[in-house]
Amino acid sequence: RFHDPPTPHLAFQNFKPPFYFKVPKLVFFFFLKKKRQSDFKRGLGGWELLKRSRLTRLESVASPPAITANTGMDVLTHALEAYVSTRASDFTDALAEKAAQIVFQYLPVAVRKGDCLATRGKMHNASTLAGMAFSQAGLGLNHAIAHQLGGQFHLPHGLANALLLASVIRFNAHDPRAAKRYARFAKACHLCADSANETASVNALVQHIEQLKKACAIPTLAVALKEQKQNWSVRIPAMVRAALADVTLKTNPRAADVGAIQELLEELL
Repeated sequence: RFHDPPTPHLAFQNFKPPFYFKVPKLVFFFFLKKKRQSDFKRGLGGWELLKRSRLTRLESVASPPAITANTGMDVLTHALEAYVSTRASDFTDALAEKAAQIVFQYLPVAVRKGDCLATRGKMHNASTLAGMAFSQAGLGLNHAIAHQLGGQFHLPHGLANALLLASVIRFNAHDPRAAKRYARFAKACHLCADSANETASVNALVQHIEQLKKACAIPTLAVALKEQKQNWSVRIPAMVRAALADVTLKTNPRAADVGAIQELLEELL
């Protein structure tokens, strides 16, 4: 259900949200905030943010390949998490499916040919569609953990999401409803045959995501962490606690406790 924006809260009256390539603020009212001298990020949101929305001319957008790849994978994560969210609906499903179809088709080209405005325009459309989907349906475990990778190790947000996608899909797929929706998502994106069974469809989804990451030169976690790799195990407990408190976890299709998140993080590296 849509509601009229209320009178801006004092905390947002002087806030000027930046425009990011990935999600136009005209349809999206969440942002990430990192406290000074802190290793934690948190999501903030509200209708108040929409009053300061602005548009950017497509011709003025010029992102290096790595930024294009990272933000594009973030768009795919938005679509996927909205699709399996406990608050998903027919409306958000349609938005998420179309967003993902565009990402699989156009992101590798956008990474290779950053000056192709037609391709970048398609990715802007995908970004907006996915933003509309998850602003209504919510996100999940992938973002709950990605926020901690960004806060603790300063990894780019989209990269953190990309590194987690396969593991989170496999974890969530143990939930019958989520597995069914992942399979439907894979078929909607033409990643497998319509006759493929549920397991084959989920596997095809993971496989194509890994192929997409390779095509976009997404680095492994070990490469991305660089010298910080030695601190990974030490920081897992703090990341687990923060992920459990992250608001995005509320709409994840499968419950995740301390043990589950810790195991997922330990298997990443």
